[in-house]
Amino acid sequence: MRLWYHGPGPVDMPIRPDSGAGVSGRVSTALSLQDGSPAGRCRLSSVETIMAVTLIDDYEVMYSSTPFVPRIWLMSQGDFIGQLIFMPDGTSLPGDTPGNLYYHLEDFENLLGILATDKPSYLLFVGTGPGNENGILTAPEPVGEGVSI
Repeated sequence: MRLWYHGPGPVDMPIRPDSGAGVSGRVSTALSLQDGSPAGRCRLSSVETIMAVTLIDDYEVMYSSTPFVPRIWLMSQGDFIGQLIFMPDGTSLPGDTPGNLYYHLEDFENLLGILATDKPSYLLFVGTGPGNENGILTAPEPVGEGVSI
């Protein structure tokens, strides 16, 4: 099964094999886990967005010497699903792309700590460009999901 990112381009582009967890709902408040389903769809204004949430069950740290920046490689069921790329502090970060999430080096220890201690952890990819929040999640649903006030 594949997850698909429906972006601003003219064609759909596969981003990675599905690990068996698909998510659908509103980006900011109502994500719901649906095992075995492809990525869910949601509407934001007139733009359709596909959200992919994939379980991270392993990771590898690649802390190279010059000229490469540190990276954390993310895996699910033995397959590479993406990487966290740590750029020098104070520099502009490139936009996230499918499989590549950019952070400043000062965030390295924080993210490594989350991956090492918070189980389960998930890779969230909403899309490229402004207004898309991508990252590492420590729960399949955002805090407050299902809580009414």
